[in-house]
Amino acid sequence: MNSRKTFFLVVLAVIGGSLVVWDYFKGTTTTDREVQSKRVLNLDTKQVTHFELVRSNQTIVLEKTGDNWDIKKPIAVRADFGAVSSTLDELEFAERSRTLTEKDLQGANLASFGLTPARASIKLESKSGPITLLIGNETPLKNALYTQVAGRREICVAPVSLYDRATQNLKALRSRTAIEFTPAAVTRLEIKTADRVVELKKTDSQWMITRPLIARADQNKISELLTGLSEFRVQDFVSEDPKDLHTFHLDEPEREVTVLTGEASKTLLLGRSPTNDADQVYAKLKNADSIFTVAGEPAKKFAVQINDLRDPRVLAVEPASIKSIAMTRGTNKLALQNNGQGWQLTEPVNMPADDAAVNRFLDDLTGTRAKRFVADVTTELQQFGLTTPTAIVTLTGTGTNVLAQLLIGSVDASNEVRFVKRADEPFIYGVETNALDQSPSALAETLAKKPVATPATTNTPPNGTP
Repeated sequence: MNSRKTFFLVVLAVIGGSLVVWDYFKGTTTTDREVQSKRVLNLDTKQVTHFELVRSNQTIVLEKTGDNWDIKKPIAVRADFGAVSSTLDELEFAERSRTLTEKDLQGANLASFGLTPARASIKLESKSGPITLLIGNETPLKNALYTQVAGRREICVAPVSLYDRATQNLKALRSRTAIEFTPAAVTRLEIKTADRVVELKKTDSQWMITRPLIARADQNKISELLTGLSEFRVQDFVSEDPKDLHTFHLDEPEREVTVLTGEASKTLLLGRSPTNDADQVYAKLKNADSIFTVAGEPAKKFAVQINDLRDPRVLAVEPASIKSIAMTRGTNKLALQNNGQGWQLTEPVNMPADDAAVNRFLDDLTGTRAKRFVADVTTELQQFGLTTPTAIVTLTGTGTNVLAQLLIGSVDASNEVRFVKRADEPFIYGVETNALDQSPSALAETLAKKPVATPATTNTPPNGTP
């Protein structure tokens, strides 16, 4: 008998252990089931692809495409991912404080719960099938409300916030991004006003101004503009009626900002400020009906002049790429060569140069910035002292590759700037820099490597007497 009892106990232990292991690896523990039993809905929000918020006067329909949510009704616009996720999370984790079973409801007036018809409902579709949550009246203490899953007999007492979610304003679910794009993917930027167009294009990761002139663009400023544009947030939704375009003066906007990513383009129209709020401006996407407002201060950044977007660097050359330097001022010449071991003066004398001093000179030279964009096209070089430049600086890379050649002209009448011009550009810049004012001979003395002084030695007799 003892052996038979032992056998049965062992079998029961094995079965019990197997059930525990099966329960664990199945992924639903007893604790999980207890938590789930307290929830209003058995829902996995990651599986939801469509849901509707239904009330007596309006139905909002949302659908998921890829990783994004879109509002389909009553208007077709992009939804705010965070707002949608927050709504779904609250539905998933909402807990019932009490459950009224079919037995509890015998003899009760079901209309008193506000579920026939429901005050509001939330319809969800997921991979596991459709489900509709009916939302009824508040409980007598007003601290909860009655809900019911369509097709079930039981009624759950749930948080009052579920009604707020089901009846939330359309604006709360809409995306507040004024124009949606990825700044790094943009290949063209266009800023258009009534009288001019500024166009910029990116080639090999470098931005160039292409209209109204061809010039190097300030990479940092363009990046800041695009980042700022992508961060434009809708302050308020004003109208969905295309007829209101004239009312808000967006048929003739102050400016149009267009970004292109590959073949796709998006244009944001920026208009005037509301009469009662100078801190906002009216705006809309060109091919959409929605009219809204955005903050006025960021919008002002697109009221730019062409020179605001130009690269202020005159030479735009990386010091590390320079292998030789030549400077001539009349018959006075300076030449340096980097032989791979360091810098060497070759004119006016042949001797080692001070590498640190040469690098400082190059930093000053390549850091030369335009204090003024003087002229874009001119044939009157004489007035700038550039017909016969006072000095010429040539920077060469590997071999005979000329990286840049700078023509140095005269000083303006106010003695504030010196006129300079790159040989390969039509533009004349006004610069303020000491690097361009020194003579080649003076520079040679500054850049030459100074001999290391050897301390003098004194012979002292062994006894220490002089």
